Amino acid sequence: MHQTLLIVQGSLKYIVYYSKRPDDDLGDWARTSVDGDKREITITVDDEDTPYNVRVQAATKDGVGIISEAYDVTTGKKLIVNPMIRDTDEETTVEPMQNIRFKCVAEGRPTPQILYSWLPFNETESGQVMSHFCIIYFHYECTHTRTHT
Repeated sequence: MHQTLLIVQGSLKYIVYYSKRPDDDLGDWARTSVDGDKREITITVDDEDTPYNVRVQAATKDGVGIISEAYDVTTGKKLIVNPMIRDTDEETTVEPMQNIRFKCVAEGRPTPQILYSWLPFNETESGQVMSHFCIIYFHYECTHTRTHT
């Protein structure tokens, strides 16, 4: 039967332990504390999409309480706010059926997804067809315009 603690011996805090290696001794886990009136905490780590084990323990000036069972959590993914995109050419004219080579380098953990496509853009008065080359890096888009004669 669960009973609410009526008298707290001093100020209540919670110790939050977290580790990627649950078999390590608790003393080797990273830890942080939070005031007892808080119901949530954000812990910032450098690892993306990584499983952690979390345990919580109440503490007062008289000592610590019983530690919780381990909870499995997985860290989130970082968002790239302004990716660096280098555009070496403003515009390139190519002949029909000419091979075009391009290079796109994207690094990160997890490995970024890169998608590309040739999209019809418009036809000029002289009959040239403008194509729009599109690279999508995560949720950001960089573009390069090419003229087909």
